[in-house]
Amino acid sequence: MKCNKFALLLASALVLAMPLSAFAATGGNTTNEENKNESSSNVATLAANLITNNILVRTGGGAGSGQSSGDEPLGMGVWTLGGATLLDNTKTGAKYNGDLTVATVGVDKLFGSLLLGVGVGYEKLDLTTKYNNGKIAYDGFSLVPYLSYSISSDLIADASLIFAWLDYTMKDTQGGVKYSDTMNAERRVASAGLTKFLIFDKLMLSGRLGTMYMNEHQGAYLLKADRYSKAGIYTWQGSAGLRGTYDMGAFKPFLGTNLQRDLMKSGASTNDNWGADFDLGFSYNLTDTFLIGLTGTYGLRENLTKTGGMLNLRYSF
Repeated sequence: MKCNKFALLLASALVLAMPLSAFAATGGNTTNEENKNESSSNVATLAANLITNNILVRTGGGAGSGQSSGDEPLGMGVWTLGGATLLDNTKTGAKYNGDLTVATVGVDKLFGSLLLGVGVGYEKLDLTTKYNNGKIAYDGFSLVPYLSYSISSDLIADASLIFAWLDYTMKDTQGGVKYSDTMNAERRVASAGLTKFLIFDKLMLSGRLGTMYMNEHQGAYLLKADRYSKAGIYTWQGSAGLRGTYDMGAFKPFLGTNLQRDLMKSGASTNDNWGADFDLGFSYNLTDTFLIGLTGTYGLRENLTKTGGMLNLRYSF
């Protein structure tokens, strides 16, 4: 019965994040518009994975891994995470580079085998788009409810939603003259996964199978005579990850990898559907209730590389 209720909850979360309608992406400058949509889709998917993976794997998803807030009398925890990722896309005719910064704070509480939590986040993007000598920049806030459920001591299911509200600034250069305009966007993300833990003396292995759906509705904007219509970008992605953590007492280094496969996405491009991330980091218990973690990540696709770092702090009580 508990599993049936949990499955129903996961299904409801995924339905909430599905788009009610899709906007057609049409406009005066087709090539630049397609490049803009592809760039936005790549960044939105990356941001969704970055926030989801760090919250569920390192803070919310540890309900059975010895890192949960349930180790303390009240079964609660407060946490914060923040970091930056450098992006470099080398695709011919669609090159861009820049950085994405995220910061999130949150709280969660354990109710038996169920962990419920919520986070509030901030995102900032600054991309230089070489295909039009322009820029794509945004900043905005997000609300991130999440949960994890311990099916057994070594098997955990997780789910999360992200609701983000973003303010974009778009820039273009035409005939040596720079133009700019602004637009608003709303992003919805639903994610779910299943993690299995195996312990061999001081070595803990964990494997996670997951899925993530991202949809972002963007407003229209105007650059000189080129009007860019409302657009809907989306990605449905599957993932498989493996992580090894070595227990050295308070200090626990880890090494991990995560493989992603785009099952469905917006745009005409059908290539570049595979990606992989490689993580190296550690967690350190300064006290029985205060944990600090640092992670470095290198990710690559056919034309896109990303290099970043993430710091997270957690206090349980």
